[in-house]
Amino acid sequence: MKRASNDLQIRTFSDREIISAMGDLGGGLEVLASELAARIFGLNGSDDEKVRMHATRCVTSRLSWMKRYGLVEKGDDKGTWIASEWGKALRYTSLGRALSSAVTNTPESSLLELSHQVSDRMLGAGEIPARAMRREVQHQITRRRWR
Repeated sequence: MKRASNDLQIRTFSDREIISAMGDLGGGLEVLASELAARIFGLNGSDDEKVRMHATRCVTSRLSWMKRYGLVEKGDDKGTWIASEWGKALRYTSLGRALSSAVTNTPESSLLELSHQVSDRMLGAGEIPARAMRREVQHQITRRRWR
């Protein structure tokens, strides 16, 4: 029998990954928490009902936190969620080729300065983008710790 993970902590899935999964499932429309849980945990109709319910509770809990941070909103129908306008913008807006290349090609000896510049930019950002940036950095730090 499959088991859903005990949680959806920031170290396990980034907000970006969850918003991306929502986009894959709903194409910008409302997504059922149960469908998102099935996608994230790899569940299907033959899995135990308790496992599916637990996975849905985990997803709903994480989405509730993301709602507090302004990244998602509750949908019109019970159990549905949608990425907020900020969530969509922060997830799907790219840096552009030149900036992305500049960051990728920054020498390791300059990474402290790059971190300072990004952190300084975060301090001046609005509440939702600043929280999203902090959570993405937190996710990446915990990924490194768990390697």
